[in-house]
Amino acid sequence: MKFSEFKQLFFQLFSEKKDVNGAAIAGSYARAEQKPDSDIDAVVFCLDPQKYLINRSWVKQFGEVEKVMPERWGPVHTLRAFFKSGLEIEFNFCTLDWAEIPADSGTHRVVSDGFEILYDPTGQLLRLKNEVSRKD
Repeated sequence: MKFSEFKQLFFQLFSEKKDVNGAAIAGSYARAEQKPDSDIDAVVFCLDPQKYLINRSWVKQFGEVEKVMPERWGPVHTLRAFFKSGLEIEFNFCTLDWAEIPADSGTHRVVSDGFEILYDPTGQLLRLKNEVSRKD
């Protein structure tokens, strides 16, 4: 799957959910500096992250799944998905509280390292990105 196809599918899937209030890409893909072995770091801001961690059927929409591993990064819950195609996607779920201003050091680091907003109906992600850019 090409990255442009991934972004379109990711946006379509999560922007249609009533409990989702933001979606973004972070890291090397957001900076357009990805390498062949880079994973895609996708972030979903939602009211109940557990909903997507428990029912993982949506992961199959991105390809044939080899394995999925749960991880935790502070308030961020992650499903690291490995696909038979070789693609690796880190699906990160958190509430919009993660994007509060002023940003904590972890949030600041993630946003300053590359943060492409795909869906932001409240404008909170753009405010965060602008605040981090202003401080860098």
